[in-house]
Amino acid sequence: MGSGPSMAQPPRNPVPEGKTRICVAGDNICPYAGRSRDIAALIAQLLPNEYETWFYFGETKEFRAFTKVMFDPVPFPPHLKGHASSPFVWLEHGIDNA
Repeated sequence: MGSGPSMAQPPRNPVPEGKTRICVAGDNICPYAGRSRDIAALIAQLLPNEYETWFYFGETKEFRAFTKVMFDPVPFPPHLKGHASSPFVWLEHGIDNA
């Protein structure tokens, strides 16, 4: 990704009907986060009627705080709780971003 400054977390509006949102969050110095961003963007570019993207990249501490707030309430199996490696990639669809 590069060692640039953290970005503000962009809003996650409802996903348009019929689309899937590819979300990528990561540590801004993680090359795997950058690669995930590139792949997600390419998918959305090739299939714009089916996919859109959402990205968040921050310093390590900010990224880990983001994943804690975002995913602690999710009832993941115990072995997935506390996942904080970069990148974190997930899909959303529907008006409630499920």
